[in-house]
Amino acid sequence: MRPHSIFLTVCFLMLTSMTSCRTGQGRNENKLIAGPWSVRMAESEMVRNPSLWTVDFVTEKKWNYTQGLEGLAFIRLSEVTGNEKYFEYAKGFADSLIDENGKIYKYDRTNYNIDQVNPGKM
Repeated sequence: MRPHSIFLTVCFLMLTSMTSCRTGQGRNENKLIAGPWSVRMAESEMVRNPSLWTVDFVTEKKWNYTQGLEGLAFIRLSEVTGNEKYFEYAKGFADSLIDENGKIYKYDRTNYNIDQVNPGKM
Protein backbone atom coordinates (compact mmCIF):
# COMPACT_ATOMS: atom_id res chain seq x y z
CA MET A 1 0.00 0.00 0.00
CA ARG A 2 2.91 2.34 0.62
CA PRO A 3 4.09 2.49 -3.05
CA HIS A 4 0.54 3.41 -4.01
CA SER A 5 0.49 6.39 -1.62
CA ILE A 6 3.90 7.55 -2.87
CA PHE A 7 2.63 7.36 -6.44
CA LEU A 8 -0.46 9.42 -5.55
CA THR A 9 1.66 12.01 -3.76
CA VAL A 10 3.99 12.38 -6.75
CA CYS A 11 1.01 12.66 -9.11
CA PHE A 12 -0.58 15.31 -6.90
CA LEU A 13 2.64 17.34 -6.75
CA MET A 14 3.11 17.15 -10.51
CA LEU A 15 -0.47 18.20 -11.13
CA THR A 16 -0.31 21.17 -8.77
CA SER A 17 3.04 22.31 -10.13
CA MET A 18 1.74 22.25 -13.71
CA THR A 19 -1.40 24.19 -12.89
CA SER A 20 0.58 26.96 -11.22
CA CYS A 21 2.82 27.55 -14.25
CA ARG A 22 2.33 30.83 -16.06
CA THR A 23 1.01 30.71 -19.58
CA GLY A 24 3.05 33.63 -20.84
CA GLN A 25 0.02 35.86 -21.16
CA GLY A 26 0.72 39.43 -20.28
CA ARG A 27 4.28 39.35 -21.56
CA ASN A 28 5.30 42.15 -23.81
CA GLU A 29 6.73 40.18 -26.70
CA ASN A 30 7.51 43.39 -28.60
CA LYS A 31 10.40 44.10 -26.23
CA LEU A 32 12.37 41.04 -27.32
CA ILE A 33 15.51 41.98 -29.18
CA ALA A 34 16.36 40.09 -32.31
CA GLY A 35 19.97 39.55 -33.25
CA PRO A 36 23.10 37.86 -31.98
CA TRP A 37 23.19 36.67 -28.40
CA SER A 38 26.11 38.98 -27.67
CA VAL A 39 23.96 42.00 -28.47
CA ARG A 40 20.94 40.61 -26.64
CA MET A 41 23.02 39.94 -23.53
CA ALA A 42 24.61 43.40 -23.65
CA GLU A 43 21.22 45.05 -24.00
CA SER A 44 19.92 43.01 -21.09
CA GLU A 45 22.88 43.99 -18.89
CA MET A 46 22.43 47.66 -19.76
CA VAL A 47 18.77 47.52 -18.74
CA ARG A 48 19.54 45.64 -15.52
CA ASN A 49 22.55 47.84 -14.68
CA PRO A 50 22.19 51.38 -16.06
CA SER A 51 25.76 52.05 -14.87
CA LEU A 52 28.51 49.48 -15.36
CA TRP A 53 29.80 49.91 -11.81
CA THR A 54 26.55 48.37 -10.46
CA VAL A 55 27.19 45.01 -12.16
CA ASP A 56 27.49 42.02 -9.81
CA PHE A 57 25.31 43.69 -7.14
CA VAL A 58 28.00 46.23 -6.20
CA THR A 59 26.56 49.02 -4.05
CA GLU A 60 29.43 51.52 -4.26
CA LYS A 61 31.80 52.50 -7.03
CA LYS A 62 35.07 50.62 -7.04
CA TRP A 63 37.81 49.52 -9.40
CA ASN A 64 36.96 45.87 -9.72
CA TYR A 65 37.70 42.73 -11.75
CA THR A 66 34.10 42.02 -12.75
CA GLN A 67 33.41 45.52 -14.01
CA GLY A 68 36.68 45.47 -15.94
CA LEU A 69 35.87 42.15 -17.56
CA GLU A 70 32.40 43.25 -18.56
CA GLY A 71 33.63 46.67 -19.66
CA LEU A 72 36.20 45.08 -21.96
CA ALA A 73 33.48 42.84 -23.39
CA PHE A 74 31.35 45.91 -24.13
CA ILE A 75 34.28 47.61 -25.86
CA ARG A 76 34.90 44.55 -28.02
CA LEU A 77 31.20 44.31 -28.83
CA SER A 78 31.29 47.93 -29.93
CA GLU A 79 34.21 47.15 -32.23
CA VAL A 80 32.42 44.14 -33.75
CA THR A 81 29.00 45.77 -34.17
CA GLY A 82 30.12 49.32 -34.89
CA ASN A 83 27.63 50.53 -32.27
CA GLU A 84 29.24 53.22 -30.12
CA LYS A 85 26.70 52.93 -27.30
CA TYR A 86 28.50 49.82 -26.01
CA PHE A 87 31.80 51.70 -25.96
CA GLU A 88 30.16 54.66 -24.22
CA TYR A 89 28.70 52.34 -21.57
CA ALA A 90 32.18 51.03 -20.71
CA LYS A 91 33.72 54.50 -20.97
CA GLY A 92 31.14 55.81 -18.51
CA PHE A 93 32.50 53.38 -15.91
CA ALA A 94 36.10 54.48 -16.46
CA ASP A 95 35.18 58.17 -16.54
CA SER A 96 33.27 57.85 -13.27
CA LEU A 97 36.31 56.39 -11.48
CA ILE A 98 39.32 58.07 -13.10
CA ASP A 99 39.88 61.80 -12.67
CA GLU A 100 41.61 64.14 -15.14
CA ASN A 101 44.99 63.41 -13.50
CA GLY A 102 44.61 59.65 -13.90
CA LYS A 103 43.89 58.99 -10.22
CA ILE A 104 41.49 56.09 -9.65
CA TYR A 105 38.72 56.68 -7.12
CA LYS A 106 39.32 54.77 -3.85
CA TYR A 107 42.27 52.86 -5.34
CA ASP A 108 45.15 52.28 -2.95
CA ARG A 109 48.34 51.19 -4.73
CA THR A 110 49.75 49.80 -1.49
CA ASN A 111 46.80 47.41 -1.30
CA TYR A 112 47.78 45.80 -4.62
CA ASN A 113 45.61 42.93 -5.80
CA ILE A 114 45.86 41.14 -9.15
CA ASP A 115 42.06 41.44 -9.55
CA GLN A 116 42.41 45.20 -9.73
CA VAL A 117 44.58 44.94 -12.84
CA ASN A 118 41.79 43.66 -15.10
CA PRO A 119 39.89 46.97 -15.42
CA GLY A 120 43.11 48.54 -16.69
CA LYS A 121 42.77 46.50 -19.89
CA MET A 122 39.85 48.67 -20.89
